[in-house]
Amino acid sequence: TINVGTGGFLTFAAYIITLPIVGQTNALIISEAVKEAGSLFGTSIKNSGADRSIFWTNQSNKIINRAVELTNDHIKNQGKGIIRFIPVAHKFNNNSAFTNNSYLWGMENGNCQKDGLVFPPEDSVKKERRAICEDLHKTPGDLFFCLRYSFFHPNIKGVDNVYVPEILNSLTYSGFMGKANVR
Repeated sequence: TINVGTGGFLTFAAYIITLPIVGQTNALIISEAVKEAGSLFGTSIKNSGADRSIFWTNQSNKIINRAVELTNDHIKNQGKGIIRFIPVAHKFNNNSAFTNNSYLWGMENGNCQKDGLVFPPEDSVKKERRAICEDLHKTPGDLFFCLRYSFFHPNIKGVDNVYVPEILNSLTYSGFMGKANVR
């Protein structure tokens, strides 16, 4: 779930849209202007973005759950185990991107530019990924997104506070793991 704030998403979108037209320096200036102008009507944009994010999350959960059901039906016919779907995205509502206590990776300390990157990622493998991305992706658009693949994926707090507990609870509830095994 993404809590779309004017300081984050609008700045990012303005930069992406204007970069190919006006160049990096002017795109940064425009994105900052959009950020400031956006603060005037930020609540409306934030609420609309949150509503779209919740809709996307709900639809994704339905589709993924259906895929798991179909896969399980197929697996049962072959006498094998089952797959479980654990929808946890709704647990990020109070810790979504662009909040002070986000459970998702975003931009490093809210910086627009650092280490030669505009909108630098804050995840723990950004240096390793940069080398791989620069080797694999030669077009500017592909490279731009590759360098930021961590955006909006669970960070360490999200894994520790949401994913691991949900998975352990599901395994315990379904009998695959005893309560003594849960740490």
